[in-house]
Amino acid sequence: MGGGVSGSPLWRGRTRHASEDDRVFKAHLLERFTGPRIEAIHRLSNLGAGMVELQVIDPASRLPTAWIDGAWVWQCQRWVDGCPLDASASIDPIVAGVRMIGRFQASVAAVPCDFGTGNMPLAALSRVPTAMDDRIDRLVKVLADPAAITRAAMQLRAVAGLPPDLADPLGRVVRDARRHWQRLLCELREVKNAMPSRRQWCLRDVHRENMLFETPGFETLGLETLDDAQATIRDPKATIIDPDGCRWDDPAIDIARWVGSFAITDLGIDAWWPAVLAGWRDAWPSNVQATGSRRRISCLMETTAWMSLLFWLDQVPVPAGVSSGLPAGASSSTPTTAAANYQSKIDFWARRVLGFVRLAKH
Repeated sequence: MGGGVSGSPLWRGRTRHASEDDRVFKAHLLERFTGPRIEAIHRLSNLGAGMVELQVIDPASRLPTAWIDGAWVWQCQRWVDGCPLDASASIDPIVAGVRMIGRFQASVAAVPCDFGTGNMPLAALSRVPTAMDDRIDRLVKVLADPAAITRAAMQLRAVAGLPPDLADPLGRVVRDARRHWQRLLCELREVKNAMPSRRQWCLRDVHRENMLFETPGFETLGLETLDDAQATIRDPKATIIDPDGCRWDDPAIDIARWVGSFAITDLGIDAWWPAVLAGWRDAWPSNVQATGSRRRISCLMETTAWMSLLFWLDQVPVPAGVSSGLPAGASSSTPTTAAANYQSKIDFWARRVLGFVRLAKH
């Protein structure tokens, strides 16, 4: 089925047992995942499945959830129907997703960090870099690369079809990127030092395309009362898919990844911040971090936007003899990952970067 989730091949199939639903079979290179890690992620997902819809396998299923075949690790999960929200979705369905994430986080908050990790020492797990550590490290590397801005600007000029209202201001921002990266690096370090983050199991890869809704757009046709319509908007039928990125981290990264994958800066900061934080607290009342996480989430979102823009610019074919490859945009994905789709990705992340730059001026 095409490129699959996160670039991995996907197959949709049915087992010999008529009582079981369709399954999605996903293949990973053995060097990236191990069978025990996938099984641990599935067990963790099953723990959260009582609070939120997750793409997991019923523990009573006759199928194994992971197995090794040569150089590949296969995993088997429940097939999920649905569609992701549009990138320009309104705040109500976005907050509905925040509540789903919060319920999952609450359900696994007490799960120890060595859950399903085999022989890895607890102390070693607790030292695994968080998403914030990772973003600080990426900014340090790109600031240490004197050619990064030159390459990014050249790749930007090679992008065909960007409208002038985007290409011109983005060109100016990229040429001044070093100043923005230095500001972000200072803010991330301040946030990290000012408020130690809680660490627990997190989804980490819960972006717009990894939550499928049965009613995208939240049409109210066919609902008898306004109360029914409001209930549909508040808690729509949706499923979180592709939990492979689960790791021990700061729960704020899940909110940053989800909210930051929408055109959130176009909604106006006063319109969405209170709603996002209230939705998070509503789903996870004991989460004391929800009150003081606004700056933490904002920094993570803006840095993610910059790193995503750099990554997708790195997919742009450049003239022969010009070096490509941005250290800060480096990824475990190969340079050909969804290369044909790089223009729409650049358009999206460029608009997010411009939006955050505008917000930083106020």
